[in-house]
Amino acid sequence: MFIIDQVIRTGFEKIRHNIAFQPQTEPKGKALVESAYLEHNAKDEYEKRYKISVIQLASVIVCASQPWLCASLNGAVVRDGAIERILEMKCPDPCKNLPAIDEETQKVNINYLELINGSYCITVYRDENFLEDVVHKCEEFYFTNYLPALYNLMQKKCDINNSSVSSKN
Repeated sequence: MFIIDQVIRTGFEKIRHNIAFQPQTEPKGKALVESAYLEHNAKDEYEKRYKISVIQLASVIVCASQPWLCASLNGAVVRDGAIERILEMKCPDPCKNLPAIDEETQKVNINYLELINGSYCITVYRDENFLEDVVHKCEEFYFTNYLPALYNLMQKKCDINNSSVSSKN
């Protein structure tokens, strides 16, 4: 089971890397690297500020009914052996040189974040036409491109593993 898990994880990482760092998306690649660096700093700051430990999650949560819909979370806060909360950290560009929220003045430096009754909120309006279009495109990409590429990569890995095992005998 471990070998299969390793192949799937390695395959996923390779395909994700190939998609993220295609020549036509090179500027996005640089932004992803910078974002990962900033998110690591945000995790450290979160731990310091709230005096808790965040564990890194090296996994993907996949929606069973729509397998193309998944999330890779930045971490989890664990207390008494149970996950208390999950963390998804974002480091928006406007906050590169400013805090997202100035704690002294309560000034919010992100235009889509509001302070409402002492809580920071983001209003997300549902757009059915947009969702229908995006869901269709995501399903098409997942089943037409991603899944076959992952399968082919796993087949190659299995072929390599099988040939190395048979050559040892």
